[in-house]
Amino acid sequence: MGRLAILVVFVGTLGAGYATVSRNETQYNTSLTQADYEEQVLARETAESALELIVGKLKAAHREKMRVGGIEPVNYNTSLTDKAYRDSKYETRSTENAPGDIDVFAKGMLGISAYSINAKIQFKYGRQLDALVFDGDEEDLKINANNKLTLSGKDRKTDGFNNFLGSDGDGVSVHGASVRSGKSFTNFFDDAETQQIEGRNGEGDVVNEPPSMDLAALSAEIEAYNGANRLTYEGGGSMDKKKDLGSREAPAITVVNGDFWMKNQSKGYGVLLVNGDLNIDAGSRFEGLILVMGSDRTIDIAGNVEIYGSLAVHFNESSGMGVTGIQLAGDARIQYSSEALIRVGDIIGSLSKENNTELVVTRVNEGASRKDGLTGVQRTTTKVATY
Repeated sequence: MGRLAILVVFVGTLGAGYATVSRNETQYNTSLTQADYEEQVLARETAESALELIVGKLKAAHREKMRVGGIEPVNYNTSLTDKAYRDSKYETRSTENAPGDIDVFAKGMLGISAYSINAKIQFKYGRQLDALVFDGDEEDLKINANNKLTLSGKDRKTDGFNNFLGSDGDGVSVHGASVRSGKSFTNFFDDAETQQIEGRNGEGDVVNEPPSMDLAALSAEIEAYNGANRLTYEGGGSMDKKKDLGSREAPAITVVNGDFWMKNQSKGYGVLLVNGDLNIDAGSRFEGLILVMGSDRTIDIAGNVEIYGSLAVHFNESSGMGVTGIQLAGDARIQYSSEALIRVGDIIGSLSKENNTELVVTRVNEGASRKDGLTGVQRTTTKVATY
């Protein structure tokens, strides 16, 4: 009995030892797994930071090029390797395949883990104007109440008509409306349904901020233009379908010193600068930029009107008076179109594509890789993601 008891105690002690070893091994494997996971996470964070770094440098180089007039060439080909970032390392590479087409690579590494990101940078017509730019106060805002889309900042080409919205544009999308006055900002939401306005931020995209460009300076540039395709209306004017303002092939720079009325399915292309009230109705269409300047103005756009490009309103601050009223009714639609504005930019330099490009980043594919501790074989998992 004594030997049996000793044997039982020995076996029990041995079993406890195995259990302890097993528990320690499990804890070790768990710690190893946790360490591997942390390595992978940190490698990815390093890759993300490296991507932001290289894209930031390329954007800064591009902005400097634009600042000096877009004359000096920029070398978009770069390469960095074995750079330290905290406990990790990273490498980046950018290759310009053609003007406006750059491949970017960023990789973060820590221990035996790595994360790689491949992206593409393209030059697109940037945001200078929104679908509707409202620089001042307005006393009476009315947007049609039939719940149809009225203001769209999603970039589209000018091949749209009636209920067909047109092909996707090649530029960046902008806001449905930007307004500087807090009062006007509030009025937009009081009068419009959310689904009537869309832009780069989705439905109801109205932002309360100053214009991206100086509308007074833009107006002065337009006023100074004296080319053969300039049209001037002194004391106001009107037009109908018997006479169009310019064409897509030859946009017009139209300056109206007074009130202006587009009616009876008339069409306009280019720039329409109105120093007075503006009325557009009866199925009329305009492609390009409409800029209304002054104070105590009334803007009435109704009757299946289509504006492709941008409508901007700037009031005279010295008078202390804003726009008396603005009405968008009867299926009127203002659709942002970089295509229409680029045509204008061929004449008005501040709106040219060369002076208004943004570097847009699209992540093409990315994935994690890990060197096997025994064989050193690189094992890669890749996912494709486009943003």
